[in-house]
Amino acid sequence: MFIINKILKPRFLLVLLVLGGGALFTVLQATSNRCVSTANGDLTEQTTFGTYQGSAQAGCGSDLTLDYLINSGTTVNWDGSSGPLQGEMEIESGGTLRVEGDVSLNSASSFQNSGTLDSGSYNYTAIRNDNTEITTIAGRLENYADGIGEEGEFSYLNKMVRIGTNIYVIDG
Repeated sequence: MFIINKILKPRFLLVLLVLGGGALFTVLQATSNRCVSTANGDLTEQTTFGTYQGSAQAGCGSDLTLDYLINSGTTVNWDGSSGPLQGEMEIESGGTLRVEGDVSLNSASSFQNSGTLDSGSYNYTAIRNDNTEITTIAGRLENYADGIGEEGEFSYLNKMVRIGTNIYVIDG
């Protein structure tokens, strides 16, 4: 009984709470909602994320609510066909995100680029000013070309919009 009374004294109880809280914080810190690329591959493939710091990255590639980090030395392809990324996207220095379609991010502050944003086989990649949309422009169809005036070639002129002095064409 003496030991229980001693443990329940405020001074000892505080020590126990601090130690228990520290252990809980360590466990919570180990469960991350961040997916770190460990190999070259597609954003929607689990094999691109593999094992990072000794832990399997469950849900990475299939769950777009998670945060994604393109690690240095890896190239990740993304075509946007699985819908908008709900989490954050960060490209580390030395990492590459290859955009292969029109992709969307869920929020304005969810994209940080310290690496390379590559338009792949497209001729141009544009990021909307609020960082919520990355659009690939031209070069999508084989054997058709970007160009000014007579140099431009189109497969099927779908829509055309004039904004100021610029004309934008949607092809195919």
